[in-house]
Amino acid sequence: MKNELIVKSNRLIEASYKLDLIEQRVILMAIVEARKTGKGINSNEFLEVRASDFSDLFDTDVKNAYIQLRTAADSLFSRWILLRGTDEATGKPAERKTRWVSAVDYVEGAGLIRLQFAGVVVPYITRLESGFTSYRIGAVSKMTSSYAIRLYEILIQWGTIGTREVTVDWLRTVIGVGSNDYSRMSDFKRWVIDVSVSQVNDYSDITVSYSPRKTGRAVTHLIFYFQPKHVKKVARQPKTTQKSAPIDKAALPVTKEKSTKIVKIDPRLSHFLALDSVEQEQLRITFASQLPSPLRELWKGFKDKNPEFKPMFTESFLAMLKEYGLLE
Repeated sequence: MKNELIVKSNRLIEASYKLDLIEQRVILMAIVEARKTGKGINSNEFLEVRASDFSDLFDTDVKNAYIQLRTAADSLFSRWILLRGTDEATGKPAERKTRWVSAVDYVEGAGLIRLQFAGVVVPYITRLESGFTSYRIGAVSKMTSSYAIRLYEILIQWGTIGTREVTVDWLRTVIGVGSNDYSRMSDFKRWVIDVSVSQVNDYSDITVSYSPRKTGRAVTHLIFYFQPKHVKKVARQPKTTQKSAPIDKAALPVTKEKSTKIVKIDPRLSHFLALDSVEQEQLRITFASQLPSPLRELWKGFKDKNPEFKPMFTESFLAMLKEYGLLE
C-alpha cells in the first residue's frame, strides 16, 4: 500500500484549502483506491476507504480507525477548495470554489466509508500528463501534521530543482493556516514551518531546510532547499602529496555498442566506480530523476550497461558527481 502512487494537478497542489490530518489521509487513500482497483475517478463512482487498510497504512488500531473514518465522513462534505486560474472567456484572473466531494457514505458496522468526488475536482486528480505531480503515499503516511503533508507536496512539485522561494502570505493561504492562527511570525515558524520541516525530514524521501528573507524588518519570504534523501554524500579524502596510483582501465567495467566497439571510459568517473554497487545505483537513480522525459527514456534503455559512459550523459553525470563531492 505504501508504494501506491498519488497523482495531483499542480493547480490542485497550489489551491487554497484546509483539511485536517484525517481528512487528508482519507482523500489520499481514495485516490490510491481508484488507481489500485482500476476503477478510475469520476463524478459518479463511489470509492471505498476501509478501516483495515487505514489502520495498516497509518499505524493505528482498527477500532480507532473506525472512529476516525466516521468523523471524516461527517466533516468532508463541508470542505471546499479555492482554485485560481485564468478565465477562458475574458482572459482575466479567476477563482473557482468547489467542494472536495459531492457525497459521502458511512456504512454502519462494515468499517468503511465511500466517497464520491465532485465533478470539478475529478480532472485534477486523474490525469498523468505534464502539469501533474506524483509521489508515493508512503512518503507522507507517518506524518502527523497536515501542514507537513502540504509542504511536502509544494516542494516535490518542483521536482529536482532543489529550491523554492515562496511568500509567507501565499504559503499560509495555500496550506490552510487560518487568518487568525499563528499570526506572529515566531509562532508560525515554531508551530507550522519547523514542525513541518522536521516531519518531512523524518518520514519522507527528501531532506529539506529553509531560510527567511526579509523586506525591511519583516520576514516576507521563505526559501526552501531540498534534495532526494537516498543520495549519500561521500566525504572527500584528504589530499596528500603522494601521486595516486594510475587507473587500471582494464579493471573498470566496459560496455559494448551493438557494433562491438568498446566504449571509452572517462577517467574522471574513477571515484564513482570505486563506490560499492549500491551507492553507484543510488546515484544513477538520482541522475535519471533529473532528466527530461525523452532523455530519461533513453537512459532507461541503457539500464545495467553503464549509461553514464554514453557521451550524451557523461558531462551532466560528472557535474552531479562534483556536486556530491565525488569529482575534484
